[in-house]
Amino acid sequence: MKQRIPMFFIGLLLFAPALLAQTFSRNAIESALEDELFPLVEEQVWNTLSVRQTAEETANLTLLLIRALLGQERFDEAEILADESMHLPGQDAFIYWKARALFAAGKFKPVFQTLETLPKTSDYTPAALRLEGRTAIAIQDPKRTEKAFALFEDRFPEHEEAAQNLFDLADTQLASGRVRFAAKTMHELLKRFPDTVLADSVRLLLARELIAGNGKKEKKEAAGLLEQLGTDETAHARLRIAAWVELAALEQRKDRSDIAADALLNAENLTDQAALRARQKTARANLLLDDGKTKEAMPLFDEAIQAAPDDPLAADILLQKAEALLKIKQFDAAEKAFQSYLNVTQNPDGEIRALFGKGWSLWEQQRYEEAATAFENSASKDSDADRRITAWVKAGDARLAAKQAGIAAENYHHVSENNPEHSLAARALYQYSIALLAADKTQEAQHTFEKTEEQYPASDFAARAAIQRAEHLKQEKEWALALDEYRRIANQYTNATTQATAIHQQGLILFGFDRFDEALEKFHLVSKTYPESHVAPQATYMHGFCRYLQGDIETALEICRNFISTYPDSLWTPEVHFWLGEHAYNQGNYTQAQATFLDILARFPQNELADDALFWAGHSLLKQDSFLEAFTLYGRLAKEYPESELLLNTRFAQGEALSQLGEFSRAILAYEEAIKTDSDHPLADRARGRLGDCLFTLGTTETTRYQEALEAYQALYKRPNTPFALKLQSLYKIARCEEKMELPEKAFAHYIETVYMATNHNAPLSPDATLWFTRAALEAATQQEHKSQWQEAINIYQRIIEAGVPAKDEAAKRIKKIKTLPPQS
Repeated sequence: MKQRIPMFFIGLLLFAPALLAQTFSRNAIESALEDELFPLVEEQVWNTLSVRQTAEETANLTLLLIRALLGQERFDEAEILADESMHLPGQDAFIYWKARALFAAGKFKPVFQTLETLPKTSDYTPAALRLEGRTAIAIQDPKRTEKAFALFEDRFPEHEEAAQNLFDLADTQLASGRVRFAAKTMHELLKRFPDTVLADSVRLLLARELIAGNGKKEKKEAAGLLEQLGTDETAHARLRIAAWVELAALEQRKDRSDIAADALLNAENLTDQAALRARQKTARANLLLDDGKTKEAMPLFDEAIQAAPDDPLAADILLQKAEALLKIKQFDAAEKAFQSYLNVTQNPDGEIRALFGKGWSLWEQQRYEEAATAFENSASKDSDADRRITAWVKAGDARLAAKQAGIAAENYHHVSENNPEHSLAARALYQYSIALLAADKTQEAQHTFEKTEEQYPASDFAARAAIQRAEHLKQEKEWALALDEYRRIANQYTNATTQATAIHQQGLILFGFDRFDEALEKFHLVSKTYPESHVAPQATYMHGFCRYLQGDIETALEICRNFISTYPDSLWTPEVHFWLGEHAYNQGNYTQAQATFLDILARFPQNELADDALFWAGHSLLKQDSFLEAFTLYGRLAKEYPESELLLNTRFAQGEALSQLGEFSRAILAYEEAIKTDSDHPLADRARGRLGDCLFTLGTTETTRYQEALEAYQALYKRPNTPFALKLQSLYKIARCEEKMELPEKAFAHYIETVYMATNHNAPLSPDATLWFTRAALEAATQQEHKSQWQEAINIYQRIIEAGVPAKDEAAKRIKKIKTLPPQS
């Protein structure tokens, strides 16, 4: 019986090369296929098929030809060839490879239809299940994906791809939010395949999920996995570094700063990148500080700065050093470090932090007038409302401490008048009243205390203002009026502290009237009803003294023996907790802020503030340079709160965290996700700029990246709604890219275009716009100087002076220097 040749074979034979009567062994062809020499494989198969073969040999050669066609991305030809070869032996093989061709061509639904025809007992069933799972991933069908991988695991646990299948199964379960099942799958992989490369990745992934679970047992297991990975010299260095960093964060949360610091040291010893080593040194320094090891910690800041002296990171580390000195109460050294940072920084936000920290350093040295100046400078530059208002209030406190009550009153009044809805407004108005009292403006102060009560009746400061008014009546010896006022306060305000104070003061006034029975009743009420109040000790004592004056000596002695007692702290609502976290964050106490925000998550996971708390906990970690831990929290937010209004901010923050970790390629993906989330949002423009920055940074090792960065900046610059300052920044960075690409003339043209855009701008320049105008002008002028184009350089410097920007003095100096140069012959 003659062997039938498929129509597709006949078509291919028409275009096949002239065939020689030469055959090749299957092993030789398979070797060529393994080496991806696909055209050679195709030629060898045709040569071999030109000689009569058995049906089985023909089938085997046809399969090799299909694979060669797939390797050349000739997917349709491979599909047709597989389809027309179904009459050959091994039909299931052709079914499978047809499905592979469909998958490679992106025809995902026909893949499932084709695989359904595969016999259940086929040797290709394991590969088919894997292909079905990958296809389900491609069409984003997690249930079908998990079903395919789970069936593979159930039927083929000893297959050569069993480890990879378990990994893919766990990944699918995680993506579906089935964390408990994913953990079980990862445990199974580690149990059965502990010495594989996949096991190393799984140890890190499983540890992160266990940590996110927040259980004590889970964290203990996570620590073991991370330590095992970190100490495994056969594992990839990147995974080992990540393991030590994760372990450091975990140990830090357990308040085991010494172990965390050792873990960071291990990560540092494995790290080649100077900037990343500097960050690790800094993080280690902060951990040692937490552990009280000041002597070991402080030199690390200097080592970190020296590790990357030309990197902008060095200035940031200097700021952290200053904040660390403030934290350990070395106030004089902290002040000097803050000032050193101010001398070199070009970071507006860092300048504000440094001014604020300098203010605190001076405050703690009781140099109140200087502290006030620092706080006022911080407030005047700050665009963040909460931080700015906090600085104005602290400036008022410092002026008040410096006995400059008039200026203090102005600072407080500035907040209460301009920000009446802010959370600190009630405090500012109350402190304004205190400052008026200190300035001997008693009547105005009383009026403002009254205004505080009226304007903020629900705040703590309303009750404090009422107490101040009653205290004023006492000082004026208006005893009866004061007694009535304290009675009003006790009846009107339900706050325990206020009631305790008001009742106690009633007791003191009644005691002064020798009305001991009534006074004793008040003191007894305070000591029994409000044992945790600040007046309870005195009330207890006065209670005993009243008993003594009444002749009840034994009772009085018993009360005196119980005079001292303890007072536990109270718990607040989630909203107040959130405000406390914000307050701590704005004051730079990021560790406390992080703990407060995470406490909200632990205690109130369903509260509407939970996603905000998770977001700001991540930001608090960013401020502590715990970038990997911050990235983990942002990932939790995206996964647990996918409908959150903070998703764009979260994606952007992920990019920032990854950038700080030096993972710029991953950061680019995060910024792209941020842009996709809301492409017209102002933050999306910032993400576009940061994407360009990452590409620019990657250009130091991959020069082609400079072109990509340039294109990113150009796209941002051309967007019609890009803010003016961001346009200037984009144009400046286009020029930087062109410099790196050795296009100096183009770079100069864009620098000077930046200058002209700024000088022709109708509105006053913002601080950011000023920064990019100044940088561009200085770069353009410097280029002219290098070319001995002295007058052109002077003209550019003159524009800086005319703009009145902070660099005008430097520009004047440079002009003066040029004019002193000897004339060119």
